[in-house]
Amino acid sequence: TIIDDSFDFVNSLVNSNKSIRKDILINNTNSKIVFDKAEFILGEEVFSITNDNLSGVNVGENLILEISFQPKSPGFYSGLIKLSSNDLCSSIFIDLNGNAVKSNIQLIDKVDFGKVDC
Repeated sequence: TIIDDSFDFVNSLVNSNKSIRKDILINNTNSKIVFDKAEFILGEEVFSITNDNLSGVNVGENLILEISFQPKSPGFYSGLIKLSSNDLCSSIFIDLNGNAVKSNIQLIDKVDFGKVDC
């Protein structure tokens, strides 16, 4: 049973790395589910899989994916991952969405308050 099939990265800073870990499905079949591969159809340049248990989801356990978002410039990004398994009737598609923003915080070396009377 699918629990969640999308990852949304909201207002992530450019040149940063943000990760989200989610339960994707629960194995309510009678046997272990082994995924053959996770294939990026779109978005591999800014999204990556950093942790998973695709090698085997036991009965009653959840498939867990951790996805990272590493934008290099501001804007909206989309991605799509296809999870394939011979143990399932069809593939699972995971939607990825990210919004990258520039930081508007600037570092100032020194501040001059002028003459201060005490």
